[in-house]
Amino acid sequence: MTGEERRERFRIWRERLASYELALSVMGLDAGAGAPPEGKTYRGEKRAVLQGEYRRVWQEAGMEEIAARIAEDPEEDPDLRREAELAAVRLRRERQVPVEDYVELERLLAVSRR
Repeated sequence: MTGEERRERFRIWRERLASYELALSVMGLDAGAGAPPEGKTYRGEKRAVLQGEYRRVWQEAGMEEIAARIAEDPEEDPDLRREAELAAVRLRRERQVPVEDYVELERLLAVSRR
C-alpha cells in the first residue's frame, strides 16, 4: 500500500468515526432535552446498536498498522503523524474490550436511566 493509499484509508476511517460520534452525541442530547420518556428503552437500544457499530470501526482490521505506518513516516505532515500516533495507541486499547461488551454496557446504562 502506498503512502497516498494509507492516507486515504485513514481519512475515510476518521470520517466514519466522526459520523458515528456525531450521531451518538445527538442521540445523547435528544434523550436529555425533552424526548418523550416512553421512548427511553427504544432509544437506549438503538444507541447501544450504534455504539457497537462505532466500536467496530475502532477495531477495524488493519487500521492499527496503517496508523502506525503514517505516524512513523518522516515525510508525512506533522499534524497527521501526531493524529495517527494517538489513533494507533487508542486502537491498541480498543481491541482489548470486545464490541459485545460495549454494547451490553450501553444497554445497561439505558436501563439505569429509566
